[in-house]
Amino acid sequence: MGASQSRVQIPAPPPIAASLAGWLALIAPPIAAIIVTVAGVLTPGYDPITRTVSRLAEPGRPAAIEVDLAVYLVAFALLMLAVSTRPRGLVAVAGCALVVVASVHLDPTSTATTALHRLASGVAMLALAAAPFRFAAARARYSRALGVAMIGLLVIAVVLVPTGFSAWGLWERAFLLVAMASVIVMSRFSVDEAMRAPAAIVSRSVS
Repeated sequence: MGASQSRVQIPAPPPIAASLAGWLALIAPPIAAIIVTVAGVLTPGYDPITRTVSRLAEPGRPAAIEVDLAVYLVAFALLMLAVSTRPRGLVAVAGCALVVVASVHLDPTSTATTALHRLASGVAMLALAAAPFRFAAARARYSRALGVAMIGLLVIAVVLVPTGFSAWGLWERAFLLVAMASVIVMSRFSVDEAMRAPAAIVSRSVS
């Protein structure tokens, strides 16, 4: 008797790493936002309109450690997302830059430390602003709107620098709101892709 081939479709389990990374990046931004908000309330004299988030983590601040942990949480989520999704380069750059931001603080006594912190913050912002365009080209074109919004905010910042503008805390929070929304969008699509992993096709011989 001749052997015949039949194809059996067996559902493959979703990639665990991609799924976990996606869920972590989904929940990290709101958790970090809550921590930063509470830290602002607990820090005497802190004005969220004029003071940036980095000021909450300055040496001696009452909630400096908690703010660092919030930034590390988002950084770790971005690095996990970079491992599990494509394109990953800009997401990884943003994650690494945020690790530096959380590790090197603004310090009035050290010009070099403050400069490094600000450089890392700038790199993180630029990477987060550019990431939606790379991601959109591959998966979700409408997410480019978030990238456009972030670039618009960066342009506004450049225009405002020489004007004596003082509400940088408000500007930063507007940027971070859009940036974290972008991370959530990328994370959602990462989770969806993990759950829609193609079924494994198994061929077997039947006599």
